[in-house]
Amino acid sequence: MVSFGLESYWGPIIASIIMLIGAVIAWLLVSWSRSGAPKNPTKEKLSTYACGEDVKEKRTVPSDMEIEETRPHGEMFFSPIREVFRGFYDSIRAGHTGELSTYLIWLVFGVVVFLVIIWAILILI
Repeated sequence: MVSFGLESYWGPIIASIIMLIGAVIAWLLVSWSRSGAPKNPTKEKLSTYACGEDVKEKRTVPSDMEIEETRPHGEMFFSPIREVFRGFYDSIRAGHTGELSTYLIWLVFGVVVFLVIIWAILILI
């Protein structure tokens, strides 16, 4: 029981009912907003607009040659991350076995270290 004053009471049943009412209100708002939107988007909504001009579809999708020039292995997202952390990846690559149990052990170890750091910070505050 959590009380926020002389007469207020927030028990688990009341809190659950209020959350349920909030979810129903959110669902009603989303349903209402979708009913006002057109069912099929117009041509303007489907076209790409960049910096004040309409861009053709073939220009928005990079060609194979452009991908090969910018990212030699075809990776668009993780290549920059790998380049930044190249030293770190090179140092841990030798210990990589590809076994799930080893991965889970390292994951649990990392979570424990993280929790110990958080706990130490909270103790020092």
